Amino acid sequence: MSEILKCLISYGFDTMGLYRIEAFTNVDAIQSISLLKKFGFNEEALEFT
Repeated sequence: MSEILKCLISYGFDTMGLYRIEAFTNVDAIQSISLLKKFGFNEEALEFT
């Protein structure tokens, strides 16, 4: 999964010219959160519905 995320981030910034990429995950998905943090994502807010 980390190899796919690495490719997606690279494509987004290098090919598409994005300046920001957001990811949404469940607060209980600890492995997903850890993977995103590994690639430099920051937790900005929690939304409760």
